[in-house]
Order: sequence, then C-alpha cells, then structure tokens
Amino acid sequence: MINRFFSQDHREIDALIVKLRGEVSGPEGSPAMDAGSLAESFRAIEERLDRHIRWEEELLFPSVEERMPELADGPGRVMRGEHQEIRAHLRGIRDALDAALPGAETLRAVRDGIAAVEAVLGEHNEKEEQIYYPLCDTLFTPEEAARFLDKVRKMR
Repeated sequence: MINRFFSQDHREIDALIVKLRGEVSGPEGSPAMDAGSLAESFRAIEERLDRHIRWEEELLFPSVEERMPELADGPGRVMRGEHQEIRAHLRGIRDALDAALPGAETLRAVRDGIAAVEAVLGEHNEKEEQIYYPLCDTLFTPEEAARFLDKVRKMR
C-alpha cells in the first residue's frame, strides 16, 4: 500500500523530468526552448520533489524509525543525505533559470542539473522501492498504512 503510493509518485515525477529533458534537448532557439515553458516545467518538478521529500522526511522516516530506531543511522541517514544532494542540484537549476543566462548557458546548466538529479534519483528510488517501502508495508497493518497515507495526502 505504502510502496504502491510512493512508487507511483516516483513515476509521476520521473515523467515530469523526462518532459523537461525533452524541452532542453532541442537546439537552442527551438520552440521547446521558451524560457517560460522551461521555468514552468522545472517548477512542477521542484514542487513535486519537494513534496515527496517532505512526505518522507517529516512523516515516513520518523514513523518507520519509531518502530525500528536502528534505521535512523543507516538507511535513514543515507536517504536524507541523498535528499540534500537532490535539493542542491535543484537549486543549481533554479539559479540558472533565475539568472537569465544567455540561452546556451541556461540550456547547459539545466541539462547538467537534470542529469545530476536523475543520477541520484535512479539509485535512490530503487533502494526505496526495493527495500524501504516494502519494509513499510510489513511494519504497518493495512489500517495503519491507510491512516498514514491519509496524513500524507493532507500534506500538500
């Protein structure tokens, strides 16, 4: 239940990233290179990743670590560190878009930033989906998981 919910959110965020990657893969000056469109696509990614990370750091990890405190120093610490990396790459992209650099420089910064985010997210999401989220599904009863996901959905 928890695995399915959080994994689906990963897929939706991945689709937004693919869309932005497509927008910056065309030649400079192409219609896909509209600065407003890039900023809007990026903003959607930034908002969704921020929300997902907050769900995990403010709700999921503490709930799991309350039941298994030993996870705080292992997987919890690693995943929080990866969240910091993701946020740093997002800040770099945001800074490039906000600086209104010449087109090619902005394109390069966004492309590099997206590649960096994807590099961290690939392994990060795999660990969560293969290990952490399934663990959550064993730690919480279906009723507890449903109540937990209600809290998550209310946190926007």
